[in-house]
Amino acid sequence: METKKNSKSSTASPKALAARQHLAETALKLFAEKGFEKTTMRDLAKEAGVSLGHFYYHFSSKEEIVNVFYLETLSEIEEACKKLKTETKKFEERYIGLVRARMKTFERQRSLVIAISGVAVDPKSPLSPFGPATKEIRLRTIGLIEDLINDSDFRCGEKIAPYAPTLLWYLMMGFIFYWVFDSSRKQARTDELTERLTPLVLKLMRASRLPLAGTVLRPIHTILNDFIPLETRDEKLP
Repeated sequence: METKKNSKSSTASPKALAARQHLAETALKLFAEKGFEKTTMRDLAKEAGVSLGHFYYHFSSKEEIVNVFYLETLSEIEEACKKLKTETKKFEERYIGLVRARMKTFERQRSLVIAISGVAVDPKSPLSPFGPATKEIRLRTIGLIEDLINDSDFRCGEKIAPYAPTLLWYLMMGFIFYWVFDSSRKQARTDELTERLTPLVLKLMRASRLPLAGTVLRPIHTILNDFIPLETRDEKLP
């Protein structure tokens, strides 16, 4: 596992980077085995065979370790999206490919993702996908969806278009939530849900281009404007 460079690690020696990597891998393993909430920083230090102060030098909190994991796997998703853009212009195929790529990164750490999912649904938690602490991850993912829309065959009404990447990010969050509870073999039902629901959602969004859709869309646009944050890659990241 390669951890994301921060102000400490960007100028760190190879030995220090290796130590940080070891601590992160140890932490993720213990989270999966013991549970995120039940694991303390002291537990992590003991498991890694270092002092508590040494562990705090590299990571200020348990949440920081998990966010490093999310950012690392997001880099894999970005590479997958580059490949998807060269393979097809059909946005439906691109989007399903994106969801599958996200699930693939989680499959390797399924026990970990399940262990932290209970904390992630807490709106006050730094691990909430909707909170300020995970803003970079959220904006980069929404940006990936926007990139997949560009130069694809997907079109929707001009008033809905600015919200499309964010709405489709919410849809992906729903697929991930379903995946956490999916007990089918290799979470096959999640993949089936993604395949069956995605084209229907995209069909509804495409329908917003129809001339007679304006009457229906006006209240929907008002709701989107009032309740859905319009986040883009152009926002200043923390």
